[in-house]
Amino acid sequence: MNERLKIVLLDYISGAAALVLAVPLLLAFQPWVLPVVAATLVGTGWIMYQSDRDGFGSQGQELTAYAALLGVVVLLGIVLIGLNLASLGAVARAALLGGGVALVGYRFVYGIVRPIPESRLARAREGAW
Repeated sequence: MNERLKIVLLDYISGAAALVLAVPLLLAFQPWVLPVVAATLVGTGWIMYQSDRDGFGSQGQELTAYAALLGVVVLLGIVLIGLNLASLGAVARAALLGGGVALVGYRFVYGIVRPIPESRLARAREGAW
């Protein structure tokens, strides 16, 4: 299997898994989830774009960006619904929904419609996924 196919499949499977876990949120939709989903969608898309083009320089910086995004999403969820530990699961599902849509959408654009950036392919050839 070539690198392009591996990258597309890995991101599609990851995105699909996130979307499957977010299904309960879709069944009990509430308006407060929209900002959380939007923040995660935009943040994940930006992180993927930077990562594909070596914008972070190292995996450690990429993980830091993901951790910062997660922190922003959790804080946004707490602000929107109040400090309620029982509803943190709903915040997590909203984040999974945004992240899953971003993974599938980004990899559709840069993997199916347009080519995957060469720097991302080079990392895949080296075994760094």
